[in-house]
Amino acid sequence: MRKKKVIWLSSNSETKGQYFPSSKYDLSLEKSSSKLKQKLNDEKFDLIMISGPLSGESCIQIANEVAAVFQIPVLLAVPGELYDQASYQCQEHRVFVILSPLQKLMTMQAIALIEKFSDQIRLLEKQIQKEQQKFKDEKMINLCKLKLIETYHWSEEKAHSFIGKKAMDHSCTKVYVAKVLLNRLQANT
Repeated sequence: MRKKKVIWLSSNSETKGQYFPSSKYDLSLEKSSSKLKQKLNDEKFDLIMISGPLSGESCIQIANEVAAVFQIPVLLAVPGELYDQASYQCQEHRVFVILSPLQKLMTMQAIALIEKFSDQIRLLEKQIQKEQQKFKDEKMINLCKLKLIETYHWSEEKAHSFIGKKAMDHSCTKVYVAKVLLNRLQANT
């Protein structure tokens, strides 16, 4: 199983390994948002952890920015007095807000929920891509049928069976046959 890559932005030096054991995570630590953004540009990460306070910077603003730009879930730890504000301001992005100081059990549960959420999103994105490709393929086949109907005055059934027969005869997909036929038909016009 691949280790999940996590980057943690924090100015203090609390024990980070207790939340992200090295057997399961590849953890990188950063102390400034500029270094964090530079690293995010260079590498792909599964999770961003941000805990304040950061010198002169708003953790909430950084969390929203990196979540929006890099499309990576962010776990933001804020003190109790900022919790409501952070929750409200971060609701439009993949930013999950927890209280600091961190409590191990709550933090581990939040990390597990984020991982499950991220896995579900990846699965849905793959399904969407698959459906989009299927739609493009159907569109190509239908366009080919229309060209065959228009060029040879065939019925829709005849154009459909012609594409299917060519695909079977040449052991290829209907999409490939449709592309080849469209290229030939366009070259002849």
